[in-house]
Amino acid sequence: MHKNIKYTIRHIVPENINLNAKIKQTKQLLQIAQNADELFDQMKYTEAETEYLKILNEHSESIYALYKLSIINPMYNMVLVQGGSFMMGSEDGENDEQPIHKVILSSFEISKYETTNAQYAKFLNEYGSTTVKAGEYQGKDMIYESSIKIANKNGKQ
Repeated sequence: MHKNIKYTIRHIVPENINLNAKIKQTKQLLQIAQNADELFDQMKYTEAETEYLKILNEHSESIYALYKLSIINPMYNMVLVQGGSFMMGSEDGENDEQPIHKVILSSFEISKYETTNAQYAKFLNEYGSTTVKAGEYQGKDMIYESSIKIANKNGKQ
């Protein structure tokens, strides 16, 4: 049966591809991924990042490696939003919506995905503070506690 499978694969894979070399390469990438996952689980993010980048060098479309890299460093998922202008506001809305006015935005980059709690915790640990250290917002808190109370399944808070 093993020969039949190999025979079938040979007919699916183009002739110019060395199947044994491809299998060996795949095994090597799986080993790198396993090592990277172990480093990631140990919170050794810099070392894990290096391993995931090795995977991308060999297999540039690896969704798994890109996903893990996006957790380690959100910069891997940044997209450019072109600047421009638009009209904002309302003549008949709330006071803080009036008047209609032109807003001009510069181009900027933003992540394709929301920041996870793990990413934000990593940032705060690396930044070394939960308050802004410099600039216009110096001293302001970067963590806010919610005043929303969540009820358990019995309706109690």
